[in-house]
Amino acid sequence: SGSTRKRRASTSKAWKDFDEIYEVIDGKERRTGARCKHCKKNLTGKSTHGTGHLKRHIPICPVLKSRNAMTQTQLKFNPDGSVHLWEYKPEVARTELCRLIARLDLPICIGESDAFEEYITTAHNPKFAKVSRQTTTRDFAKYFTERRAQLVECLTSVSSVALTSDIWSGNAKEDYLSVVAHFVNADWQIEKRILGLRLIDVSHNAENIAERITSVIADYGLIDKIF
Repeated sequence: SGSTRKRRASTSKAWKDFDEIYEVIDGKERRTGARCKHCKKNLTGKSTHGTGHLKRHIPICPVLKSRNAMTQTQLKFNPDGSVHLWEYKPEVARTELCRLIARLDLPICIGESDAFEEYITTAHNPKFAKVSRQTTTRDFAKYFTERRAQLVECLTSVSSVALTSDIWSGNAKEDYLSVVAHFVNADWQIEKRILGLRLIDVSHNAENIAERITSVIADYGLIDKIF
């Protein structure tokens, strides 16, 4: 560049982790990019694009994440008071996010919100990465399939099952029929499990109710175990 004009210093704190990339355009030196000082990845650096994308890169920078993993050891207490090494596992965090959403009836998109990410990374776990609503939807389906398989396996050892059922009205003015199984386990303790909630968009007569209950217990192989 033939320009001798002094560059104005960047004021954003995001630039402490990036090197500015300049190019000569129409005879003027302009900032066009930013290079991560750690992983050397090039990102857009035009002043008109802001620095939000630079700040979002830092938590997911692979070099910084591996460096933090090697330098920071985290401990977790066992129920008996002893401690063991704790390792952050994204798949566990995503499963727990599904459970949180289900228990509190939260929107599926909460995992990708800036507010939730800021809360988790600041107060609990700096390694947390955003989870898109599409990923959360797939995680929900996977988690449901796994839990259902566990329940089916649990019920194979049960000799007889009693059922209770009720009809609930949803927020969308749709009625759902619940089917709950009650049984005695191998330790002679009474247990109950929700087997399913089926949409019942027809008349609530005996035939329609029986049809939906039968379809639920058939899925769990309980047709011959009803007590």
